[in-house]
Amino acid sequence: MARTRLDTVAGPLDRTAGATPDIALLPLVGGQWHPEPAGPRLAVVDNTGRRRRYR
Repeated sequence: MARTRLDTVAGPLDRTAGATPDIALLPLVGGQWHPEPAGPRLAVVDNTGRRRRYR
């Protein structure tokens, strides 16, 4: 488990390169189900294209 490195729908999961051994950080993402003719499709979404506004 501590040597796990793989790509997931949420991004790469790498438990070997974190600041703390055996810990993996993933970006915050969400999913939206879209109806399709062949059945529902999961779209992974994030906010990387959004500008940050601080007030």
